[in-house]
Amino acid sequence: MNAKGMNRLYTAIITVLAMLLLQACKSSSQKEKVAADTFLNDVKDTVSTVSGATGTPSAQPADKGHDVHPVTLAPIVSAKDVEFASAVTNNALNKVNTGKMALEKSTNSRVKSFATMLVNDHTKLGDEMNQIAKDKKITLPALSGMAEMRQANRLAMKQGNDFDKAFLDAMMFDEKKALDICENGSKTCKDASLKAFAVKSLPVLKMHLDSAQAVRGSLQ
Repeated sequence: MNAKGMNRLYTAIITVLAMLLLQACKSSSQKEKVAADTFLNDVKDTVSTVSGATGTPSAQPADKGHDVHPVTLAPIVSAKDVEFASAVTNNALNKVNTGKMALEKSTNSRVKSFATMLVNDHTKLGDEMNQIAKDKKITLPALSGMAEMRQANRLAMKQGNDFDKAFLDAMMFDEKKALDICENGSKTCKDASLKAFAVKSLPVLKMHLDSAQAVRGSLQ
């Protein structure tokens, strides 16, 4: 093949290679474009899912668990009924706490049996009142009042038979107070659930008072 023919062959080869290279570049560019479009579409779909529609982020609801200004619902019962529920709860908290103290400090079997009954019954009554309060949107005290705390402190400093007598004296006083609260509630509560609770509690409180008097009378 002469020089002229060789030149034509080289030119043809170079032309073919150039076309192949151009096609490869176009193909690579097209793949990149497809990948980019797919990525952008995925982003748009994610934004639409989060915002709920058009890609514009929508306002998210506040985290109620961390709301520094929670909404307090007003009770749906009268102020007198709220007062009754709070007084019953305060009395029950004191009985449960003092009864548990007696179970730890006393060695007298009759005193411990009475304390066990006191804790069990007032825990049950407290749970029932908590359910009523939840239904009626009543906020109940979580701790005993100051007078009850002072009583507990005085009992905590006593030991042996002195503790037993002081404990039973305190419980007789508290059961009489609880009876007065529930007798009054059974007559004056406007809410049917609270009135029923007061009526139901009276026999239990009377039994506690009788038991405390009997055990106290057995102590020397």
